[in-house]
Amino acid sequence: MARSKIKLNHAEVGRILREDMREPIDELAAAIADAVEIPTHPDAEIMVRSYTTDRAAAAVSIAEAYGLNVEAVHGPLRKAAASLGLDVKSKKPGRSK
Repeated sequence: MARSKIKLNHAEVGRILREDMREPIDELAAAIADAVEIPTHPDAEIMVRSYTTDRAAAAVSIAEAYGLNVEAVHGPLRKAAASLGLDVKSKKPGRSK
């Protein structure tokens, strides 16, 4: 059986990750923000920021001074992402819940 060679078009893959994935990424980030529940701070502002590195990306955060503490203790952002089927892991090895 002959082996076929496949040549990956890196420029096109990069374009897809930067441009075509922008809308789905932004929609998912907005859905995460909508799913965030913080019972102790129900009026907390949830911020969504879109940006591009080598691919489309978005960050969802609690835009309040206590946001880091609330996330560390209760994990409302992680829980919101998990409720949408995402698997959130810590960047530091051994620190994921």
